[in-house]
Amino acid sequence: MKKTSIFLNVKRWNKLGLFSLAMLAAASTYAQDVTTGLKALYSFESVAGGVVNDDSGNGLSATVFGAATAIPGYSGNSMNFPTVASPAADYLLMPNDFTTSVTDFTVATWVKVDNPRGWARIFDFGANTSNYMFLCPNQGSATGNLRFAIRTTSVNEQQLNGPSGLTTGQWAHVAVTLSGTTGTLYVNGAVVATNTSMTLNPSSLGSTTQNYIAKSQWPDPGFNGSLDDFRFYSRALTRADILKLMGYPVELDQQKALLTAKYLTTQDSMAVTSNITLPTQMGPNVTVKWASSNNSIIDTFGVVTRPNIYQAPVRLTATLSQTVNGKVYTATKDIMFIVAGPTAVPDFLATWNFDTDKISSQNGVITVVDNESGFVGTCKNGARIRTIGDPSGDQFNVVDLGSNNGYFDMGTEFGKAMYGLADYTVQTYFRLPENFSFSGNGHFLWYFANRDSSTQNPIGNIILGLNNQRYAISPTTWYGEQGLETGTNAGVGAWHHMCFAQKGNVGTLYVDGAQVAQNTTMTNVPGITLRRNDQAGTLCNWLGKSGYTGDAYTPNALYYGFQLLNVAVSGDDLTQGDFAVPTTLGKLNAAYTANPDYVSTSIITEASNLSIGDTTAVTANLTLPTSGILDPTISIAWASNHNEIISNTGVVTSPFYHAYKVKLTATLSKGVQTVTKVFNVNVLPKAGTEFTNNLVVKYDFSNVTNDTIVTDGAEKHFTGIVKNDAKIRTIGTSATGTYKVLSLGDSLNTKGYFDMGTEVGKVMYGLSDYTVGAYYRIDPAYTALSSNGNFLWNFSNSKDIINDPTGYMIGSLRNQAATITGGNWGGEQTVALGSIALTGNWHHFLYAQKDTIGTIYVDGMVVQSGTVKQNPINTLVKDQRLGTLYNWIGRSCYTGDVYLRQALVADFRVYSKALTEEEIQTGLAINDMMGALDAAYAANTGMSVASVKASQYKVIASEGLITIQGLNGGEKVSLFDITGRQFKVTTPSSITVKSGMYIVKVNDYVTKVIVK
Repeated sequence: MKKTSIFLNVKRWNKLGLFSLAMLAAASTYAQDVTTGLKALYSFESVAGGVVNDDSGNGLSATVFGAATAIPGYSGNSMNFPTVASPAADYLLMPNDFTTSVTDFTVATWVKVDNPRGWARIFDFGANTSNYMFLCPNQGSATGNLRFAIRTTSVNEQQLNGPSGLTTGQWAHVAVTLSGTTGTLYVNGAVVATNTSMTLNPSSLGSTTQNYIAKSQWPDPGFNGSLDDFRFYSRALTRADILKLMGYPVELDQQKALLTAKYLTTQDSMAVTSNITLPTQMGPNVTVKWASSNNSIIDTFGVVTRPNIYQAPVRLTATLSQTVNGKVYTATKDIMFIVAGPTAVPDFLATWNFDTDKISSQNGVITVVDNESGFVGTCKNGARIRTIGDPSGDQFNVVDLGSNNGYFDMGTEFGKAMYGLADYTVQTYFRLPENFSFSGNGHFLWYFANRDSSTQNPIGNIILGLNNQRYAISPTTWYGEQGLETGTNAGVGAWHHMCFAQKGNVGTLYVDGAQVAQNTTMTNVPGITLRRNDQAGTLCNWLGKSGYTGDAYTPNALYYGFQLLNVAVSGDDLTQGDFAVPTTLGKLNAAYTANPDYVSTSIITEASNLSIGDTTAVTANLTLPTSGILDPTISIAWASNHNEIISNTGVVTSPFYHAYKVKLTATLSKGVQTVTKVFNVNVLPKAGTEFTNNLVVKYDFSNVTNDTIVTDGAEKHFTGIVKNDAKIRTIGTSATGTYKVLSLGDSLNTKGYFDMGTEVGKVMYGLSDYTVGAYYRIDPAYTALSSNGNFLWNFSNSKDIINDPTGYMIGSLRNQAATITGGNWGGEQTVALGSIALTGNWHHFLYAQKDTIGTIYVDGMVVQSGTVKQNPINTLVKDQRLGTLYNWIGRSCYTGDVYLRQALVADFRVYSKALTEEEIQTGLAINDMMGALDAAYAANTGMSVASVKASQYKVIASEGLITIQGLNGGEKVSLFDITGRQFKVTTPSSITVKSGMYIVKVNDYVTKVIVK
């Protein structure tokens, strides 16, 4: 297990130079046979009549579809696929069943990607979406890696994954081979992926009727670029064969071998402390250019700057070039250097055995110092240290993550050590409960990352997922992962051990000390793959938590003996050497059986006697003891779920408007033993702040300051703000009466809304029975009313519910529905009419809930009722918040939803009771108010419109008739009576009507006439 550092020295280099001469002689012979087994060859030199000739002579000509056409390529002609479409429009179709008798195979071709698109295909042979073999330049996304995959209806995908995608705009030679159960993926003659466990081959697919080049079995994007010299063999070509196909110069390959021998050891890395001589010329014809994964440590001239702490792995990439007959050939070689820091890095970097003397608790926060480097880890979200076993036998302190999203945070100092890793080991003991659920994503045993959201900040992470027992490391997100897995979920109901060790490019996964998976092409290592120059180490170093938004935690898991090593352990180390994993597992299981959660009698007795007095109607500060009464050596820490109302020291700040229920949690500790006790405290509101009646919010928009600040007309006079394109508009005339209304914007491009303010949100937290309602008018021209969103009201704990699913209460006009949830759409309870709201006139939408019955009223009439067990006080209230923060008219809490637009809103109200049907229909006089609003709107929309009298049009009223002069036939003519009722106009120049007062609109010109 000892790690040997090998330093450059003149004597050793001389020996390697002599050895390389022998390699040079041995490498001069290359295979010459590239015709045996050739089943199909498309050189694209003969393309006519929509057919690509098969130059192998086997008659497997391909049919051309779409705009695929022959253009100059890598050598002679290539086939170009120009159309960017999903599914592919340009592609070739090879004959049916040419793969049915093929076992070992090779597909080789030159590829130039013009527009990288996730899941585009170089080829895809098969019959359907569960029976295929394909090669794609970018799996998942435009930046994804090269992938070959094969599957059948009964066997899941078997894959070869390159470390990256193909370089856009450059020709690359790509080949995939299968020999027995060994698959190999080549790029420009270099092996980039190997899989020795491939049981499927082309014959496994059976009959294939969809053998595509540049098209997928799925409706995936088409391949946009060119292919040249496309070949299919019924044997696995050797690397020498592939180099021959490429026309690869022998000297270039020989010089690459010389470079390999010069710098690389059997460890595939070299430790250095001083500058390195990097050759720029190899032999008479080969030039070398260098690139560094970290120029601040080793630059392209070989200048070395040693890191301040730990060590720094750096990958230098040599690009060798040789020009033959005017064509440039290249080869690349990656060389790993380990640049030492000022002090030697120990083999053991971190060990958390959770020893009693390493544990501290302050104000309820439990921290644990590791045994090696002094890293400080913290129990988060209710995670705790507990003891398993009885005093008479072995006892172990373990981390218990609990059931409430608990995890163990190893801290950012630990992350600095991650940046120094090349060869390394991560391992831990863990126990999952018998009923552990593996459903969904997440369930990570450990997670190391540069940011706390791997989706929004895709800049590198390492995971060990208990689903499929999968280890992966990525410089971005899952699209760039390299890893390995067992394909089976982790064991439950007993202690287990998980270990990942990497030495060079070989990553090995061990479960309970036994090797279960291995990947021999893992080029990603933490010190290179995760390292960022703008930070000192990984910021997120967690046990039991994922950084992917929405992923599950690892609930009720127990951990013991987490370790990080600067060397790769072996299977013998785990079972027979320093770790004795089977022996430790036996002791852990025995201790858990003896007592899964040992707590001393004294701390249990203290908890049962702990009291803080009457908590049913609190108005003054509480006395919260900090030590035991019966046993003063017991410490007591307090945590409040509403610190603004009751602090962790018992200071009470009376809330406004209504009483709040606060949960105080006492954590009693003695050594590593802890017990919690919860007290539910009802804190009464500050005197004089309670509401004296049930109308708690009334935004009628009549009290406006500076055209943007609106004061509510209920007793507390909350203030709201008009936002973006919204505005306050006055409709009506002196004859009809005028009304202030909220305009949410006049076009489809507006995003106006009204923010009712956070004080209104505090009111929402106190509602059980309640009523919410408002008048609204939607322009008939509004075409997006059926889209998601269109919320008349929104009371939410988050402005981005998808990424922060913390609950909301909404009223939507899209389906005339009222909805409430404590999370997101998955937990909604809804009462819905199910139809789109009416447009063209003023209407009223109201929701009232009494107990568990919710009722929707439209225009004062009951239209739908249903059972709703959730209400604001039991659903929306969240810890450490005093009310909903986002209280809007016209805007959704889902970021992708549409705003309510081309709409007016009047008299928005909230009651702290469920209004009765009589109170709604009679007391609110909804019909009268709608009529008045319609009449006002018809008389004056509140918009800046010109009078007909100032226009080219003349409106003349006579007995039973309205005549409009000056029309040219292209105008929009509308007619309303004084109640706002609109009439159909068939002959605009001469309109027959009954006697009365009418509003005439010609385009944007308005006038009023009286007909006798």
